[in-house]
Amino acid sequence: MELKRYKGSLTVEQLIIAHKKTKSNATSLYKEAQLLFENKMYARCYFLLCIANEELGKSIFVVSAIVDLIAGKIDWHKFWKKLRNHKSKTGMIEFFENIFVSSDDNLTPWKELEQRIPTLEELKMASLYSDMFQNDFFDPEEIITFNLAKSTLELTGHRIEFINTISPPDNILRLAKKEDILAYRTKLKEMGMEIDF
Repeated sequence: MELKRYKGSLTVEQLIIAHKKTKSNATSLYKEAQLLFENKMYARCYFLLCIANEELGKSIFVVSAIVDLIAGKIDWHKFWKKLRNHKSKTGMIEFFENIFVSSDDNLTPWKELEQRIPTLEELKMASLYSDMFQNDFFDPEEIITFNLAKSTLELTGHRIEFINTISPPDNILRLAKKEDILAYRTKLKEMGMEIDF
């Protein structure tokens, strides 16, 4: 079977389905990672958790696209580019959690988050492939420790719960009106909070 990636426009209904499937896939990846963790396969566990977090980032992009589509201001090229970029998806879940979960005292500036993303990507790849780092050749199991896998498993579990808790129900997304979204965005601008996902 040939898989040809789609790059065109979508309907609200298609995006609602995409939102459900990205969250569902994140949960499946998390459950599979738990099995690997229980069997002391920490490197592959960590890899699946990284992908689960990317799926959570993707789910945020999808909801944002629904809002943009209803508002009549969507750039499909930009949407697909972000949706298929690992760093964008990792950055989105990191940013989202930072904004909505961290206290004001614990908030990490976006520049710092952005600088962490290449390290997170490098760790993700090191959890899958053996490679040369510094002066030695490392196996993934030498890099991904029990503690790293355990803390990432816990973090991912919390993120899945959080995204599922705050995700708008399908009927709310279907009933959203352009004028309500534009009015809300105007209020955000007035408060100095212009967010562009």
